[in-house]
Amino acid sequence: MAEYGGPNDELPVMTIRLDLTERGGGGASMTIVTRFRSSPSPPVGARRVRREVRCWFRGDDSPRITMRLSETDRLEAFSDGVMAVIITIMAFSIPPPDGSSAGALRGLLPHLLVYVLSFAVVGIYWNNHHHLLRATEKIGGSVMWANLFLLFCLSLFPIVTAWVGRFPRHSVPAMSYGLVGLAAGLAYTILVRMIIRVNGSDSAVGRSVGGDAKGYASLVLYASGMLLAFVSPWIAYGLYAGVAVMWFIPDRRLAVDTGG
Repeated sequence: MAEYGGPNDELPVMTIRLDLTERGGGGASMTIVTRFRSSPSPPVGARRVRREVRCWFRGDDSPRITMRLSETDRLEAFSDGVMAVIITIMAFSIPPPDGSSAGALRGLLPHLLVYVLSFAVVGIYWNNHHHLLRATEKIGGSVMWANLFLLFCLSLFPIVTAWVGRFPRHSVPAMSYGLVGLAAGLAYTILVRMIIRVNGSDSAVGRSVGGDAKGYASLVLYASGMLLAFVSPWIAYGLYAGVAVMWFIPDRRLAVDTGG
């Protein structure tokens, strides 16, 4: 089966296939498969869609319904959960104010600012990761390991976020923040390349990514921030924030309506 969902397709049409077979205990099984009709050539960013719902009826038992998700659905759901936990840990790392006055918030300002930056960075990865997997048809072992490496790098953000919050004027924490950002950027680049390797250069991701100048520019900014952190941590923070601003608008190469 080849099913695609994209903005230029015809209206989705549901096809239901019923398979009634005798089962032990006097019951029967019914399989319902939903499909979407599409044009012969799927648009860039279109996603292969398959959902299978199985309903089992056995004697007087209540119906049991299960749904099979695609490989990309499972990988995206796992990654979404990890990123949500990362953001939660970062929020919990912010200490409460020492007093009840507004002036007590001044001491928390570094914590809050670096948390906002880290929240934006992880949120940007979540957004682009979503669009990337929506445009991915096949998942191989190399893609799964590359995705796991990306999640590992992102899981380090709570550590450097708390460190910079406590010592914002010191060079080593500022450099370490850039190192984690650089590692995450490299991991995302590797993930994209592994997806193209598995799906082919003529796949939706392969046609959309191209030279990825924006991604390589981000790596250069992170590396520059690491070096300039020893000149002034504030320069490094400015470069890191510049990367976030550059990616704040989702990557339009993959940010297409894929029906979900």
